[in-house]
Amino acid sequence: MAQVFDAKAARAQALAALKARAGQLGVALMMGVGAVLPAFAAPPAAADPAWPSQVSSVYRLYFNGFEVGKFAFQSSTKGQSYSATSKAEVSALFGAFRWRGNTSATGRLAASGPEPASYLLNFKTKSKAGLVRLGFDKKGVKSVAVKPEKRPSPEAVPVKAEDMRSVFDPMSAILQLTHAGPGNPCAKTVPIFDGKARFNLVMSYKGRQKIDEKQPSGQPKELFVCKVKYQPVSGHKPKDFVNPWVDYDGIEIALRPIPAAGIQVPYQVVIPTSLGSAVMSAESIDIAAADGKSPITLRR
Repeated sequence: MAQVFDAKAARAQALAALKARAGQLGVALMMGVGAVLPAFAAPPAAADPAWPSQVSSVYRLYFNGFEVGKFAFQSSTKGQSYSATSKAEVSALFGAFRWRGNTSATGRLAASGPEPASYLLNFKTKSKAGLVRLGFDKKGVKSVAVKPEKRPSPEAVPVKAEDMRSVFDPMSAILQLTHAGPGNPCAKTVPIFDGKARFNLVMSYKGRQKIDEKQPSGQPKELFVCKVKYQPVSGHKPKDFVNPWVDYDGIEIALRPIPAAGIQVPYQVVIPTSLGSAVMSAESIDIAAADGKSPITLRR
């Protein structure tokens, strides 16, 4: 007998899956996204005078082909210090699922990349609100505050002290992900701690892609497409990675080199899931040069 499609049951099942795994998807988007996140890169040298003084970007978020939200990011530099803020809003399944988040981070720019000092995420859903606050010293994470407080699950792999050494928070990880160093931009591994889980993003080269733009920017119209593998270390439940909802081995991030600014910016992130692909796509990117040169404007 042929099965009858029950739209109401399918919607309920999708909502339950989205709620149960929203954190996993958010991290994947932010790291791609977040969310989870994005037009900022660490300079080749901390004293580089050509380093942009400000970068602002807006991304559209899609799930299974439908627009579900927006992600806005802004960064600024002064001397060897950086600060970054982001705002994300997601509404899916006709408003049944809603998530809002505001993130801020500060740190220092070194020749090898960002050195985080502080990270704060405030988030709100239809049913709860909370925050994640991280403090750093030269060795790594020195303080963690998560609200509402929740005891770690006995099923989770314990986070050890050594797991939090020499790691990035989600915002500084974006800086490190897009570090415009010489050679292959996809050949890197980024260690991250988000306040709950410790994981690595293992990147590898996939190919190049030509693009069009609404108005000429004077920058190369080509993307580097990188494969990104989410590699759990601790803080996670092993069972969540047995036939997972998110395809953690199939994430892709496309980076667009901006030679005039000495950076490369995330242009698109694709995250496959069992319910359809989550996509973050650049809408606008504005770069202000520190030396007073003409600003760079990218429009998709």
